[in-house]
Amino acid sequence: EHNGVKISEMGGDEKLHPDFRIFGTMNPAEFAGRNPMSAAGKDRWTSYLYVKNATAEDYNAMMMQSVYGIQPDVEIHGVKYQQERGEPTHPELMNIDGFERFIGVFSEFQSKIEEMAREKIIGRNKKEQYVFTRRSMFEFLEFLSVKKILDRETGKKVDVFKNAKEIILRGIQYYYIDRISNETDQKKVRDMLGSLGLTEST
Repeated sequence: EHNGVKISEMGGDEKLHPDFRIFGTMNPAEFAGRNPMSAAGKDRWTSYLYVKNATAEDYNAMMMQSVYGIQPDVEIHGVKYQQERGEPTHPELMNIDGFERFIGVFSEFQSKIEEMAREKIIGRNKKEQYVFTRRSMFEFLEFLSVKKILDRETGKKVDVFKNAKEIILRGIQYYYIDRISNETDQKKVRDMLGSLGLTEST
């Protein structure tokens, strides 16, 4: 209201700070369940920044922060900013032997399955494409933290620290493979998992 210098539900009573800005984010219309923004609505935003799809390196950084509290160095307009140590959300997982190496492999998997869905390598005949995002990855990490399975030999429940391999493979099944309805598509994902060494035999 008033050339953008006041705002209020009741007639523009509140003065805006000169540094007041509104930022908005949206997924592209190619995402399942999304519609394109109208041209008129889009024109009301004064500038745009297209954010590229996350890479395996990006996913690796997200998982390293979640487990180890390590954030990557970043460079903005040629200026490098040194990482700060953050508070990890799943620090308990760092106690799994070889988990840092696993993060590197799983990041590749996350990036590849997302690309397969986006490029219709899987889900080609579906009306809505499969969607795998960082939410899937974070749900997977939460699963690893809390899941317990029954050890049939001892009759006791064991967690990821006692049987990391089986729980990791179950998590991949629950949060990725079970979401794929087509057996041919499931095989493509399993083949990709095999190429990364994420199988029962490796």
